[in-house]
Amino acid sequence: MIIRYISSLIVGQSVLTGFELVAQLEKITLF
Repeated sequence: MIIRYISSLIVGQSVLTGFELVAQLEKITLF
């Protein structure tokens, strides 16, 4: 259970950082 919780946290953080990177790339391409 604990391992699953930690792994889900890591996946969530990586997804959030991925969205941030995509947003930054979109800003660059828009401008």
